[in-house]
Amino acid sequence: MPQVFLSYSRKDLEFVEKLAGDLKKSGFEVWYDLSGLAGGAHWRREIEAAIKNSQYIVVVLSPDSVESEWVEREFLFASDRARPIIPVMYRTCELPMNYLNLNYIDFRGNKYRENFDELLEALNVESAAGTLPPSGSGKPSFPLKTGLIIAVAAALLGILWFVIDRKPADDVQPVTATAPPSEISPTTEIAPASSVPVDVPPDTITPAPADISTPTLTPFPAEISDADPSGNPISMRLVPEGEFTMGSNSGDPEEKPAHTVFLDAFYMDTYEVTNALYKACVSAGICEPPQKNSSYGETDYYGNPDFDNYPVVQVTWFQSQAYCEWRGAYLPSEAQWEKAARGTDGRPYPWGEGISCNLAGYEGCSRDVEHVGDHPNGISPFGIHDMAGNAWEWVADWYSEKYYRDSPASNPLGPVDGTHRVMRGGTWDSPAENLQTFNRLKFRPAYFTEGIGFRCAREATP
Repeated sequence: MPQVFLSYSRKDLEFVEKLAGDLKKSGFEVWYDLSGLAGGAHWRREIEAAIKNSQYIVVVLSPDSVESEWVEREFLFASDRARPIIPVMYRTCELPMNYLNLNYIDFRGNKYRENFDELLEALNVESAAGTLPPSGSGKPSFPLKTGLIIAVAAALLGILWFVIDRKPADDVQPVTATAPPSEISPTTEIAPASSVPVDVPPDTITPAPADISTPTLTPFPAEISDADPSGNPISMRLVPEGEFTMGSNSGDPEEKPAHTVFLDAFYMDTYEVTNALYKACVSAGICEPPQKNSSYGETDYYGNPDFDNYPVVQVTWFQSQAYCEWRGAYLPSEAQWEKAARGTDGRPYPWGEGISCNLAGYEGCSRDVEHVGDHPNGISPFGIHDMAGNAWEWVADWYSEKYYRDSPASNPLGPVDGTHRVMRGGTWDSPAENLQTFNRLKFRPAYFTEGIGFRCAREATP
């Protein structure tokens, strides 16, 4: 019997109890905190376990729930674990950015029975379409609006993923609007650039093992010290020119097929961009501050010197691109990111086979983002840190699930347009599967959470 997890605000409890009762009568197990939490239970652990054990997540939208930190956490936790999320609009509210690419079922007004039937149909569509991935696969699945017909053939390789946009009403606007870099307005200085702590000292860099680095025909040094306009030194590692295997024949459909790609030589940041480095761009009036100052476990994160050398998070794709451009660099392409992470021997993780807590920060090992470079045993073949876990990383490419089938064999830059950008690498709270070097995730470029950061790349020129 499938289980439905109800995420809601306590102010909507009367509606939630009615919804839960009707779902149970329709053959579903239902979990919500007041029905499923025993006295003395640990809130977070119990809720996370309930989400993992649920096949569907129904989020009750109202002015109170969209302001609830717990509802937001439940959404992110469920999304990262590929649970289908079905929003239902109970009371009129502004749609948070997380929900702009999901179709909601409108329970407002006096047509509860019709709306409830629509919810049941959405649940049945999810089940019939086979869109529910196995537990821990890490691929987000989104509900489809009633009335749309899904053509699913059993002979298809893997699972077809569909995202159908529902445009918000004219009077409903995103909670946070982030402008493209060209429209970012100057920001009041936070601190003089000279006071911004620099990146991790070069002597902490663990060199790449000599026997797994790809030989290069160009005389580029294996490591350089880049600098931002404020003079902060930034370590970068060389990824030599040559071919590598991109994608996986055993992965999900959008990761297939494994194919050979040639890339020119380039440099990649040794570490994820830190709070201190990003703050220099904000102080220069070029970058906007992160959308929130918090990490998952720290309300005072960005701007707190204690976390200067932790990855900057809560940034959109636009903000990440603006920072890299300020440095005279760029967000790496998806192909560049994957080669920098896996090398030329097709390894599933930056270090090779298998995974453990001493190699990366991920689900069960970490409780929040960690100091960059905290896992020196988990570096990539080119000596690059934290390419698995810690924080998701924006890359430059638009997302297309079919791109690998006909992408250029030399220096691919992704589709020419799209609605979502690609993220790579997994985060501190991701299951191990999400940390694989060929794993792909997509989100709208204005999206942000406490688990999303980035790093920059630049061309290697003589």
